[in-house]
Amino acid sequence: MLYSEILHHLNNQKYERAAELLVAEAACAGTQLDPVALCQLLAEFPRELFDANPDLLRLQARCLLRDERLDEAVTVLQRANLLFMAQQDYNFAAECTFELVRIYHRREDFRTALLYLQEAEALLPQITDEALRPHLHLRLATLYPDVGRLREAIEQARRAYDLFKFVGDQAQQFRTISLLSILHRQAGQYDQASAYLILARSLNTHVDLSAEAQAMLLNGEAHVAWYRGDLNTALAKAVELRQYTRTQPTGKFQLYGTLVLANIQRNLGQYAEATQTYGAARRLVASLNLPLFAPWIDAQTGWLHVLRGEYSVARQHIYKALETHDRGQMMSFNVNLAALNALTGSWHRAETLLRSSLDFYLRSGDELAIHEIYMQLAYVDYKLGKIESARAHITALFDWLHQHHIFYLPLWWHPQIAGQVCALAIAEETHPLLAERMLMRHVQAAALPFLRPLLEHAAEAVREQARHLLEMLDDDVVIRLDGVKDPRIRQVLESLLAQGILRRSGFVRLQETLTTAQNRRTRNPVLVAVFGLYVQGASREEIADQIGRAVDTVRNYITMLYATFDLPQSDFRNDMERRQRLFELAKEAGYI
Repeated sequence: MLYSEILHHLNNQKYERAAELLVAEAACAGTQLDPVALCQLLAEFPRELFDANPDLLRLQARCLLRDERLDEAVTVLQRANLLFMAQQDYNFAAECTFELVRIYHRREDFRTALLYLQEAEALLPQITDEALRPHLHLRLATLYPDVGRLREAIEQARRAYDLFKFVGDQAQQFRTISLLSILHRQAGQYDQASAYLILARSLNTHVDLSAEAQAMLLNGEAHVAWYRGDLNTALAKAVELRQYTRTQPTGKFQLYGTLVLANIQRNLGQYAEATQTYGAARRLVASLNLPLFAPWIDAQTGWLHVLRGEYSVARQHIYKALETHDRGQMMSFNVNLAALNALTGSWHRAETLLRSSLDFYLRSGDELAIHEIYMQLAYVDYKLGKIESARAHITALFDWLHQHHIFYLPLWWHPQIAGQVCALAIAEETHPLLAERMLMRHVQAAALPFLRPLLEHAAEAVREQARHLLEMLDDDVVIRLDGVKDPRIRQVLESLLAQGILRRSGFVRLQETLTTAQNRRTRNPVLVAVFGLYVQGASREEIADQIGRAVDTVRNYITMLYATFDLPQSDFRNDMERRQRLFELAKEAGYI
């Protein structure tokens, strides 16, 4: 860099010449300007010189952005943009406009970002620097989804890819292909997402991509397999990604690989493994200094506890995640909280949260998230007795699933909610075969409580399909109680199972849920016996007599049950209402 020469002219107050050299040096493609040196040089120019020199303003904005002085950067970029427009230098005017878009997008001020996007779009036909054009198309593709223009984002990314391919920039081709895969995945277009990943893999054979690019490819492949519901393939890819990132310089992808592995383990029901992997992700957040990812881990860990039926612990994690200042994160985590509220009977609260998040995703154009929320809303509206609204959501959801050949939803998938919604779809005869495929592949035994009522349905076709599914989902599971040492407790459990009060298909999950508070891996058969007798309607005294324990001990066990199912006494008018809600939750979960 001609640092000494520029400094010489500055010392001699030949500012115009110094500015010419500095701007020329900054424009040189083969030069990497040291940002610290650039900022030091700019500080030597008189302030009034910037007012009429948009090139200096553009460089000044670069320094302000480096120092996170965004308000000042906005003012400088706006001034530079006006001057470039006056000079009819549309290339640099577009650069300034896109930088303004990026700032407002980062602040999640999408209305202002959209205004500048519209200005940038108007400038595109007037850009003469063809080397700049594909980068601007790529920038539009990156920003469009957050202003509700997902389809246009795909179109802009395709234009960028064609231009990068024309000039032979393979690194940018790979980056654009990866973005196209993500965009199609958000749209629920998994075939296209997979095709772009195959194209990226093919490109990898012709160019030596960075370790980060290799990790990006593995991450995309793991996600597409997960989103398709092919969880075993997804698990293999996630394991491969995590092993690769442990030995290669991949930056954030080491965390990405760990987090996607934990999510897949969780959705496979490998809860112990997922818990360990989320712990590893937390350690990476600290070691890589990526604190913005901590709320995601809290939210995903919370969902793990939701799936395990550990509602009190789940609520703690989700509330912690919701302390985030990122609005996009907050809208996602609100769906976690809404589902938890729905599962514990707070349906009005759940509906409010879901509709708020739905508005956000409708604006962003994230079709997958939109239809995942439709599933949650269908469940909540049905519980609230809003049958017409539930039908509308089911129709919209299953029409979209059918159109995209999708049989699984990855983000807020809960077997109880999915089982109820699929059963409703069968009852409404809305894509019943699609609902059957979802039940058989991904819900299975959790759907049994929702299918049995269909045996009494008015339509013969519905009754026939319900009988067929119940036969295929035979829940006559062999339960071994050899490990229960107390003969009275074993006798109570055998009786509850024989009478069908405790469901065989849900007994293992019930044992995993009703464990000792001090060590959640230790099963507590006494607590399970108290649960079965209590939901049957037995009094504390009757329970104490049957299990051979004191009444006060039984009272403590019942308190533990209510805590496990997140049913605080303050939420209910009386003990009878509270007990009834426990019965409903147990039935919906398939425990009784």
